[in-house]
Amino acid sequence: MAHENSYSNGTGGRNGAWSSRVVAWLTAHGGRAGDLLLQSKVVVAVAAMVKVATVMAVLSVPANAAPVIAFLVTFSIYVHNDLTDLEEDSINDPDGVRFVKRWSGHLELAATMSYALALGLALLGGPLALLLTLFPGVVGALYSKDLIRVGSARRLKEVLVVNTTVVAVAWAAVVALLPLAYAGLPIRAGGVLMFLVFVLRTFIAGELLNIRDVSGDAAAGVSTLPLAIGAGRTRLVLYALDALTLGLLAAAAVEGVVGDEVVLAFVPAILLSAFVSWRSGRTTDMSRLGLSRLAEYPLMLVCVLLVTL
Repeated sequence: MAHENSYSNGTGGRNGAWSSRVVAWLTAHGGRAGDLLLQSKVVVAVAAMVKVATVMAVLSVPANAAPVIAFLVTFSIYVHNDLTDLEEDSINDPDGVRFVKRWSGHLELAATMSYALALGLALLGGPLALLLTLFPGVVGALYSKDLIRVGSARRLKEVLVVNTTVVAVAWAAVVALLPLAYAGLPIRAGGVLMFLVFVLRTFIAGELLNIRDVSGDAAAGVSTLPLAIGAGRTRLVLYALDALTLGLLAAAAVEGVVGDEVVLAFVPAILLSAFVSWRSGRTTDMSRLGLSRLAEYPLMLVCVLLVTL
């Protein structure tokens, strides 16, 4: 028995050590893989695809290429934005800047090819689909580059509230209207509702990231809500916009634009959004918080599919 116990303990020790090494390897490499996907903007692009799929489920839009186009356009624009904003991002996200500098040539090529492929797919959907695909690219150029001056601001990116609103409108147009245009469907009340909902969702996401980026934005002369009114008051604004999203959906349900079940399907995602905003004042790991914020969209899609299928 003594020998048996000794053998078991030795095996258990070896198994325990092996398990610890496996867990450590998975943790290290899994974390690096997650950072790679986040820094390369693949995760953000997947979130855009999920948002389009949510709109298609809510509005019963036939399957089409809009989610793929949204993925390609989002990846392209976010990568180009990273390549443009290396100086200010060196304060906000030094790890991301190191990644972008290391792979700048590959990222630029991938981003350019992605937008070209997106435009090719959009052509198959007709003129309106093509215009909607071009829209965020045009807005992105106006947003980041010294093309339009507003007062003393050199770029739209530097104008308080206008910067986040312009970005929110551009992305909401792709998310809510592109799937309808590609399918050749008219943009009725449901499409307008989804457009407004995703303007609000995108605005919230943008200002949440601005809480993280206050140091870099201040150095670059970019005006944001957290810089203007402080992080605490910005969170109150985000809570109000979450409530406004629910109110908008509830009003649409009363008018018969969507069913009550759709409103209920959005509730978990909006509660998650409010929780992430709340956590932004209680954590220093804003990168992980941004990833948690993106989790709103798959949660939203799953809940919508549960009530619509």
